[in-house]
Amino acid sequence: MSPTAHSHARPPHPAPSSATEEGGGLATGTLVLGASFAALEFLYQLARRVGRLAPGELTVVEPRAEHEYVPLVHELVSGAAHPATLRFDAAGFCRSLGATFVDAAAVAIDPGARTVALGDGRTIAFDRLVVAVGSEVAVPAGLVDDAVLGAKWASDARRLRQRVAVAAREGSGEPVPVVVVGAGLTGTEWSAELAGRGAGGVRAAVTLVDAAPRVLPTFHPAVAGRAERVLRARGVRLALGRGVRRVAGGSVVLDDGEVLPAAAVLWAGGVRPAAWLRGAGLPLGARGHLEVTPRLVVRGAGGPLPGIYAIGDAARVVGADGREWPTMVRAIEAIWQGTLLARRLAGGWGDDDGPAHRLRRDFFHGVSLGPGHSLVVHGRWWLDLPAFVGFRRFLRWGYYLRFRLLARWLRARPARATLAAPRPSLPGAPGRGAGAGDARAEREGAAREGAA
Repeated sequence: MSPTAHSHARPPHPAPSSATEEGGGLATGTLVLGASFAALEFLYQLARRVGRLAPGELTVVEPRAEHEYVPLVHELVSGAAHPATLRFDAAGFCRSLGATFVDAAAVAIDPGARTVALGDGRTIAFDRLVVAVGSEVAVPAGLVDDAVLGAKWASDARRLRQRVAVAAREGSGEPVPVVVVGAGLTGTEWSAELAGRGAGGVRAAVTLVDAAPRVLPTFHPAVAGRAERVLRARGVRLALGRGVRRVAGGSVVLDDGEVLPAAAVLWAGGVRPAAWLRGAGLPLGARGHLEVTPRLVVRGAGGPLPGIYAIGDAARVVGADGREWPTMVRAIEAIWQGTLLARRLAGGWGDDDGPAHRLRRDFFHGVSLGPGHSLVVHGRWWLDLPAFVGFRRFLRWGYYLRFRLLARWLRARPARATLAAPRPSLPGAPGRGAGAGDARAEREGAAREGAA
């Protein structure tokens, strides 16, 4: 079925420069929660297709004004990368597209009233909702301790450097002991960087711990074997097949009773969807994710929720058989989902027809193993190419460059693009309720009558 069969024009929004005020709250056409990889890609691809957005058409809610290039944050620990190279002005980018940027955190969603509550007490009414809040470090409750640091953000790398520096000043000149918990991709890369370059010029004695019997447990054994050889050559001690019982008093106690000294403990054992989603008002899967259809519509208790979408780390695709798809938990997967949703909304497709997400079980990986070693991986095949480190930095540069170029081009264009209102095209789907679109439609209709 063609997208035009489902499209109908909507009068343009009024002309304020931000989300419109309605009944003491804010209202917008499309509300995006988060400025994650998925969200930025959605915004970029949408603006490419429809141009600069009309005032009030789209609002982004995100407490972080800057986006961080998480895949290379481990290079901040050693100083191989400067923090400014891994930051992007997400708020400025949104405004360049004509979107409103709200520097706040969402705390609750009411899908019936089609409103989102913010942490500062405000509410925003919406026609469409896109949840793209990403993920957060998931330290188990029993291991939460002041000594345990995350391994995701630039602030984590900065705190690790500071802690290692303090330990070095108070120590005897020996390498500072650091324990990394979790031998997946994040733990492997941070361990290799620490062991290979140190933390801000300070040498580190790294122990990598995981209950799995090998590093990179989700990769082919041949890839894991190469990574283990490089890590051992760098002096990383591998404590595999062993879990962590507790962290306390500057040490890590393993489940077999061994005590590891640790000036710093880095948790790289996994991430989870943003914690606030657990009480946000939308149904979640067993592991706390929003379950979506292959067309990225959030699944509710009675079926898909019209005009409510989720993409990126907070979402998991579930097929018609009720089974979760084995999608990759990677930035590239989030980018693919953001692109698809932009294509669908720009094309005016209904929630139950048009292009759907395609399952990709694998894609090329880059695995940084410190100075002189960087793996290019696909399936069981790998190449150790030192120059690939530079290529990954080039990808980061190009990733942000395209956003900057689009923003510069759109700033010189008039704001004229609007999106078609969401349509409850799913069979038996409930109505939208008295949301932002209804209130705006009443106001715009009254204005047209007055003008007549």
